[in-house]
Amino acid sequence: MAVRKRLLILYDHNWLHIQTTVHHLESFHRHSEYSVSYVSSHAACEFDLDYFDAVLIHYSVRICFPGFLSPSFAKALRSYRGVKALMLQDEYDATDAACNAIEDLGIGVVFTCVPEPYIHAVYPRERFSHVEFVNVLTGYVPSDLSALPPCKPMRDRSIVIGYRGRTNHFWYGDLGQEKVEIGRRMKAICDELGLKTDIAWREEDRIYGDDWFRFLGCLRPQRFHCPQHSERAGKEPGSHLRRSPREIPRRRRRPYRDESDIAQIL
Repeated sequence: MAVRKRLLILYDHNWLHIQTTVHHLESFHRHSEYSVSYVSSHAACEFDLDYFDAVLIHYSVRICFPGFLSPSFAKALRSYRGVKALMLQDEYDATDAACNAIEDLGIGVVFTCVPEPYIHAVYPRERFSHVEFVNVLTGYVPSDLSALPPCKPMRDRSIVIGYRGRTNHFWYGDLGQEKVEIGRRMKAICDELGLKTDIAWREEDRIYGDDWFRFLGCLRPQRFHCPQHSERAGKEPGSHLRRSPREIPRRRRRPYRDESDIAQIL
């Protein structure tokens, strides 16, 4: 019998309250041909990485920010001789720091959410000629979705529109601000029309785990004047700006009074 190759996945255990992150991590164990092991990126590296054929840094490890990868794992990865892969999301955040980490750790494969035509606009070919970039989605339908309890019957669903957003810093551009603005405007319109909604954008109103699927199961599917149907309000993810924190004046990292106040940096 052929010996299965070994894959080590470094992940951040502080993000396991987000069910999509858990599903994504579990998918490697379920579907990979490799023998998969997991370890927190905050732990000390007390074993030889060369035991593994490949090491994958999961997207929950935000390598563009300090403190997400322990110094001992960073040191071990630099000298590791196997395949080193990195998954990235929210690549508008500290892009130059992520690029520096790719070089510093000697990453050979990067799974990116940047659309293929624009990958080398973000990661210049002349700088990363030795790196393979693979376009992937931010998430996939979990295998155990069918195991959830049945949703409410349509006749018992009273919520017409459900939505959860969050407040973002202004340096994320228009898309970042729309997470709140769309919710606020939609709620005002529905309140005026007397439609029942569950729209919120405060951090304490966030929904995680299986509760998110239960939330969706309480909403009434609606037919809008568009090619697709939706059962919740939604918006494009991401940011209009791709800047690193150092590119934004430090004096501008404070609350803003109004749109005219932020126009100076956009």
